Amino acid sequence: MNGKSLSYFFLVLGVGALLFAFIEEGGAVMSLLAPTALIIIVGGTIAATGLSFPLDELRVLPGALKASFNFTRKSLAHQIIYFKDVSAKTRAEGLLAFDKELEKITDPFLKKGLRMVVDGFDSSAVRTILEQDLELAGARHKVGAEILESAGGYSPTMGVVGTVMGLINVLSRLDDPGRLGGAIAMAFIATLYGVAFANLWWLPLGAKMRAAHKQEVYEKQFIIEAVLLIQEGANTFLLIETLKGFLEREERVLFDKLNEKKA
Repeated sequence: MNGKSLSYFFLVLGVGALLFAFIEEGGAVMSLLAPTALIIIVGGTIAATGLSFPLDELRVLPGALKASFNFTRKSLAHQIIYFKDVSAKTRAEGLLAFDKELEKITDPFLKKGLRMVVDGFDSSAVRTILEQDLELAGARHKVGAEILESAGGYSPTMGVVGTVMGLINVLSRLDDPGRLGGAIAMAFIATLYGVAFANLWWLPLGAKMRAAHKQEVYEKQFIIEAVLLIQEGANTFLLIETLKGFLEREERVLFDKLNEKKA
């Protein structure tokens, strides 16, 4: 199951758990449907969040959100095997011999790094340019996470606003006691929507974006070190031992198995 599918799974699990508990208590799902409350919560939250950030930062959100949903953690153990092969090839045939292989690389960050190495950039320039790319990506993800977390803060407040508006409507109908129960219930649904959206959508998405960014930074730092080691012409043992420092225990075990097969 990839990261995107897992996100949908947990979202469905969270909503499903709430609905299941509500039904078990004798509630009717249809009684939770309140289009006006939904308009207040979603519209009010988006409006408040939009007012909190400049347009240039708001434009970052769709791309950052898409990237975090589509983010898939890479196997660094397999990456070390790949860099080991690249290092052996470039040490035996020279960096220019790797030029044709660049077209096969699908990772833009890795491709850019190796392209600069093949083109003869010095190591300090390669590191500086790649780290700048990493910082810019980090800034975009940070802004995206802040926008989502702000929405998570506004959503419950908008729920209270919706409830107060509903209660005002209730108080205007005191001459019709038969309808008061349903009207009060509908008023409190706004609070439910506000809290539910905050804790099952906005805040988790913000946390997910931060987590994806943290892992992406880690992987790109790994790539930067690998590219520089290849540029230096480091021997295979030094390259492997340096890059193994990025691996967690399970990945170290996997790498040892992969390396034994390649030997």
